[in-house]
Amino acid sequence: MTEFKAEDRVRYQGDKGTVVKFIPAQGNFMAVCVVDFDKGVRGTVRATDVRVEES
Repeated sequence: MTEFKAEDRVRYQGDKGTVVKFIPAQGNFMAVCVVDFDKGVRGTVRATDVRVEES
């Protein structure tokens, strides 16, 4: 499982953004990332669906 850090540049289903917060898996909850997308939207997405954007 990839750990993400704040400020990491990531891609989610073709949209690029910056990680605001990484929330590790707890109990039955999957790990999630809060991402500020470049298109002006902030979203919470499953960490397994996020890829690190290679710079």
